[in-house]
Amino acid sequence: MSGKIITLFCYIYRRNDEPSHKRAFPIKIDNTETVGILKKVIKAETKDIFDHLAAFDLHLWNVEIPSKNNAVFKERLAAYIKNDHKLDEDMTPSDELCDVFPDRLPKNSVHIII
Repeated sequence: MSGKIITLFCYIYRRNDEPSHKRAFPIKIDNTETVGILKKVIKAETKDIFDHLAAFDLHLWNVEIPSKNNAVFKERLAAYIKNDHKLDEDMTPSDELCDVFPDRLPKNSVHIII
């Protein structure tokens, strides 16, 4: 079954790095693919960063963090990491992206934190 191509903006969170909205990157993927396939695509796009990990070891979190203004991005990212982020709540590999993102994706936002 063919769905529609969606663009997810992803951000790699690193504990000791200064956050910047300019480090968000797009991933184009069919919305009928699974989170597990998304992990493989992200790993392929970021192979220099995640070359020591298998795709299934990546943790992905579904977020909606505005990314147009860096100050707002940094504030919302910090709040998410401090208050909302839970290691055991990463996205389920078998979920289809159309179920994870059933509505229109917000513009100028990060959708996935890795």
